[in-house]
Amino acid sequence: MEHGKLEIKKTKKGYGGTIVFNNKRMPVPGKYAFQDDSLNCHECTFERDIKGQVVRIFVDEQELPTRDPNTSHQVKSSTNMHQAEPPGLKRDSKMPDFFDIRKTHLPQDTREIGLRDIDNISLKLHKGSRFEPAEKKFVFFKTGRESGYKPYLTAKNIDLNSICCRHSSSVQALLGISSGVIGDRLLTINFYPDWRLIVGLGNESVYETSITLHHIYGIPYIPGQAIKGVVRSWVISEYFDSDEEALKDPAFRFVFGGQAVDKYPAQAGKVMFFDALPSKEPRIEVDIMNPHYQPYYSQGQPPGDYHNPVPIPFLTVVDTPFQFLLGLKEGDSQKLIQFKNLESVKPLELVGKWLKEALELNGIGAKTAVGYGYMTII
Repeated sequence: MEHGKLEIKKTKKGYGGTIVFNNKRMPVPGKYAFQDDSLNCHECTFERDIKGQVVRIFVDEQELPTRDPNTSHQVKSSTNMHQAEPPGLKRDSKMPDFFDIRKTHLPQDTREIGLRDIDNISLKLHKGSRFEPAEKKFVFFKTGRESGYKPYLTAKNIDLNSICCRHSSSVQALLGISSGVIGDRLLTINFYPDWRLIVGLGNESVYETSITLHHIYGIPYIPGQAIKGVVRSWVISEYFDSDEEALKDPAFRFVFGGQAVDKYPAQAGKVMFFDALPSKEPRIEVDIMNPHYQPYYSQGQPPGDYHNPVPIPFLTVVDTPFQFLLGLKEGDSQKLIQFKNLESVKPLELVGKWLKEALELNGIGAKTAVGYGYMTII
């Protein structure tokens, strides 16, 4: 066990923490939840793994509260909606699959084939959508002892290891990297979600909610533009007072680019953020949100406690590591950039640090305010 001091700061998404140890700062794993800054400047003890990453933190011999529902030290707060599984989500192997080709809007000749299942997750969800005439909408999840069903979405027939290797090879070819000579031009980092992850919740879909799926493989993934946006937003909120101030910083402009401002001409960012693909079979589970006062939002009626909540199911990714790739074109990787009080560092080293901070302390995707989307490096 090692000794340090907690440093907790308020962010746009809540509170994030670091451990001050030997004049260095180490991020608090995203699995730990802070409701306020009451533990700021408190002495703590912590454990690290063989890679030097903090894995457990104790204050007054008690482990910090965690977002993980499988641990005994769980945050007891109404804002943490994941303390218990939503009603109707208990695992039930007898619950039938939502896919029924007779209830889809596929062409008649296709329905006559009598398919019993579809391997591609995206095709199954979006082309094999189940339509309920009584509800007049497409549905993938329904509770009920006799009439209930849920989606069984797997990618068992896909070689994800080969896909990740092919993706990495394509990125190297795009960057003009010779085989086996990566140097400082490509950074590969694997992250694991602390709990649940949902990307693309509000995208267009035949359902009330959506999830981002690869257009070819059908697997869940994190688009590169989403990763870049999250890291950029984190850097601005953590190190600058405004977007305008950030756009006047040479290091920020080198990484992300920016429009013309003051003496700086418009320029494109040098660092490229590529899609993050799952490195093992993704596990997709149904979760539930319960919006209240639906007549208030949909019909403009005054909100009241007599309005019943309307459960809305949505799909989340759990227990699935993702491979993140960051790259630089030839000629940019050897440059050293100066940022704030840090010593001059190579671009990917600095951006890798930002990415780690953003995913561990800020999260990615939807509903990060209630614990979704936080990830830890592995």
